[in-house]
Amino acid sequence: MIEIGKLRNLGPLDEVNLKVAGISSADQLLEGFSSKKARRKLSKATGIEEKKLLAWVRQADFLRIKGVGPSYAGLLEASGLGSASALGEFDAQDLLDLLVKTNEDENQVGHLPGLSELEGWIDQAKDLEELVK
Repeated sequence: MIEIGKLRNLGPLDEVNLKVAGISSADQLLEGFSSKKARRKLSKATGIEEKKLLAWVRQADFLRIKGVGPSYAGLLEASGLGSASALGEFDAQDLLDLLVKTNEDENQVGHLPGLSELEGWIDQAKDLEELVK
């Protein structure tokens, strides 16, 4: 279980607001707020923008893939991928090219995954249910 504060671009005040709302883990965020309606309600309750909530829900979704931690989840989300299951549609080399470009632009991680690791992620993603709506 990944603590909510480990997600990328989630500041201390946001973490406090989410914990006050009863959300302390990435799993809780994904399970309870994968729908737009639920995020809208959480946004009103916490004062956190829906756009930020969606980014964190997407990161939590990527964490379902074995080998993806908070840093890689942040990189995948910053690369424009909408969900973990969408990863299953990628070619490993195309995904690597996208991650390299995003990392060059935003300096998200110190070390990029290799092609074989990405192939493993893609294979796992093919079996995942679409959760983020």
